[in-house]
Amino acid sequence: MSILKEVADDCLLCNKCNQTYKFRICTGLSYKKDNAIELTCEGCGDCYTHSEERSHFTYFNFEVWREVDNLRKQSRGFTISYRLSSSPERALLFINDNKEIHPEIWINGHRVFQAKEVKNYWNYSKELIKKWKKNEEIQAKYTRKENGTIYELDERKNG
Repeated sequence: MSILKEVADDCLLCNKCNQTYKFRICTGLSYKKDNAIELTCEGCGDCYTHSEERSHFTYFNFEVWREVDNLRKQSRGFTISYRLSSSPERALLFINDNKEIHPEIWINGHRVFQAKEVKNYWNYSKELIKKWKKNEEIQAKYTRKENGTIYELDERKNG
């Protein structure tokens, strides 16, 4: 493992920002004593992980995760969460039929790779939520679920 770490630290370059990845071995991650390896780019925040318990690697961006966390801390009247989903949608807004339950923005960490995108989805969601609170029509593609409505936040699809 030390040879792999040395090679990774010296030779693996991020294709976004051309900086070398930092290699890390993570041991005892869960009650199952799962072990993993992680490659992280300090330049842009890209991160790849693979564990013994999974058959595939996971990719996400730390900067996107941090932006979601920062916005979650300052949200009032709605919330935002970071999810790693196989869904093709980049971001969704869930509005529960029960008005006492706050709307929630779902950011898909497998599809959103820049923090500024999170802020754009945040601002667009605020517009939709204002319309919802005023009982105005929301012009966005949506799917009805048994307890609420899920709106797609990709503005390119919504006009």
